[in-house]
Amino acid sequence: MNSWLNVFLPNDEYKKQRVLYFLAEGGGLLALYLILMLIFMDYFTIIKWSSFLTIGLGLIIFIFYVFFRYTLSGIEYADIMTDSQLHKSKKELRKKSILMSAFMIVGLYINYFIGSQNGDWYDPLGIGILAGIFRYIFELISLKRSYRKNKDLID
Repeated sequence: MNSWLNVFLPNDEYKKQRVLYFLAEGGGLLALYLILMLIFMDYFTIIKWSSFLTIGLGLIIFIFYVFFRYTLSGIEYADIMTDSQLHKSKKELRKKSILMSAFMIVGLYINYFIGSQNGDWYDPLGIGILAGIFRYIFELISLKRSYRKNKDLID
């Protein structure tokens, strides 16, 4: 099947099919959210709904749904089947998370010193560290689920 979406999809057929399911489910959830917003938006007077807020919240719902479904599905690491591969992947994951955190901190400090310097000096440090921790946690969950799933397939 030729589509512009193939550029973003994995080459493995099973992964590609699962990701397409996740995207379709996320699209259905987004459509349901938008329909409910059209019906009930006038009844929620506590929040002043703008088009930016409505569309932004819908995009956040879609992106988080697809991300969490992919992370929790256990299809990302298809080649992790032994304990030694698992420990090696955990080590690599720690290195990648620390490297991403360091690059993010450097980039945020460059932006902080060149830009308008809004906030305190430690804000970029906290954001970079939190981003590294979140990446490590989500990748570790995906790695462990993939390992369990691959181990079950072997047994």
